[in-house]
Amino acid sequence: MKPSQFGPAYFVETSTYCGDTTAEIRDHVRRSISIELDETLCALARHRFRRHADVQILWGDSGQLLPGVLAELDKPAVLGSMVTTPAE
Repeated sequence: MKPSQFGPAYFVETSTYCGDTTAEIRDHVRRSISIELDETLCALARHRFRRHADVQILWGDSGQLLPGVLAELDKPAVLGSMVTTPAE
């Protein structure tokens, strides 16, 4: 499916994990940007999307990187975040 001219142009995510959310939504937006704090998970996600120029995986603290990412966007974006709960 091609991105709609009326929907959001970007998907910005914090907590990439394995990149499953990015993989699901990337066909619906022009560009996906995901920020992962864990260096190993970031490397795995970068490898997964290495052939997709419309996906950018950033390594670092989203609290520090997110303001700069958002400042560079020129169209509407959907923001997403991985939410986890501790195992009991």
